[in-house]
Amino acid sequence: MGLKDIGEFGFIQRIRHGCLTRPEAVIRGIGDDAAAFRTDGRLVSLITTDLLVERVHFLREAISGLDLGYKSLAVNLSDIAAMGGTAREAFVSIAIPEECGLTYLEEIFEGMKGWRPSSKSTSSAATRPAPWRTWSSMSPCTAWSPKTRS
Repeated sequence: MGLKDIGEFGFIQRIRHGCLTRPEAVIRGIGDDAAAFRTDGRLVSLITTDLLVERVHFLREAISGLDLGYKSLAVNLSDIAAMGGTAREAFVSIAIPEECGLTYLEEIFEGMKGWRPSSKSTSSAATRPAPWRTWSSMSPCTAWSPKTRS
């Protein structure tokens, strides 16, 4: 049996037992849009990590760095919103092939910096208001397919 036989949620069901280190603080753990947990007894924090994989979720040759950065953040922000949360911070994890150009990488981060909930998705980050300070606990992740070596 493989992952394609049981799917993402079937796999989560198989591994979820024993995943919580502080179950008394966790409201919603593995498997939902975002994890929800109490940090001080009354406040609830939300964290999500959606991974965008090249050739699965995007084609580098078909998307600008600005739009990829925007999309990377937007998919995580939507998970926070689905849980009724307000975005405040972002933590970025990114896997990059060595041949990726620096301009493209810089554009990815400009696309993320330019995201705001009131923004409209366009191909130009110049129309998106900045700054980083208005987000919540989430982690936009982008990964490229591994470089094939001969």
